Amino acid sequence: MDLSLGFPVKTKLYSRSICGTPTDFSFSAYDDHLLLIITQLGTSGTVIAASTDTAFNSSTPTYSTSVLMGKRDEPLLTICARRIMEAAGQAGCMRPMIICLGLRSHTPDALREVCTAVGEDNLWS
Repeated sequence: MDLSLGFPVKTKLYSRSICGTPTDFSFSAYDDHLLLIITQLGTSGTVIAASTDTAFNSSTPTYSTSVLMGKRDEPLLTICARRIMEAAGQAGCMRPMIICLGLRSHTPDALREVCTAVGEDNLWS
């Protein structure tokens, strides 16, 4: 569902089943960044900042992530955020992102399904 008409912030909302659990996706595009909220819990969960960095004398972008709030000891969450940022960068979107992951399961399969769902239905493609 695209709510961009008549509202200054372009927003996209949808739901998918991730490992059998209903999951809500909310993407909002602001002028200077993107906000992605992916939740099975109805809360923001772990909040991660992700951005594209350009190294000096390199045409290959690098990506950085930082946990702002939530579980800092879950490396799979930061890997998921980085993969989402990489997918956006490969599609030409270089805006920084705030990615909120409120997931019941932090298994590799669940996070892979989240990344696939974001890659298939997002604001930057």
